[in-house]
Amino acid sequence: LQAAAQGRADDAAGRIEVARSLVTDSDDQVARVLVELFGVRVAARLGTSPSGQTPEQVEVSLAALGIDPVGWLCIADLAMGAVRT
Repeated sequence: LQAAAQGRADDAAGRIEVARSLVTDSDDQVARVLVELFGVRVAARLGTSPSGQTPEQVEVSLAALGIDPVGWLCIADLAMGAVRT
C-alpha cells in the first residue's frame, strides 16, 4: 500500500503478488480475500487493471464470508493517502 501511495507501480504490484503467493495455499479465506481487496485498491490507486480478482469478484467473496468491506476499504485508502468521504 505504501508503494502505491508513492506511485511506485511495479513495486506495489510486486508486493501484492508476494502477499498473494503467501496466502494462495492457505485455508485462511479472510486473508485471501483481503489480499485481493488490497490488490484491487492498489490497482485503482495506480490506474491499472487488477492482476487478481475484479472488484465485483472481491465484493462477492467478501459477502460470502459475511464481511462488510467498508472498514477494510478505509484502511487501504488511508494507508495509500487517499481521503474517503
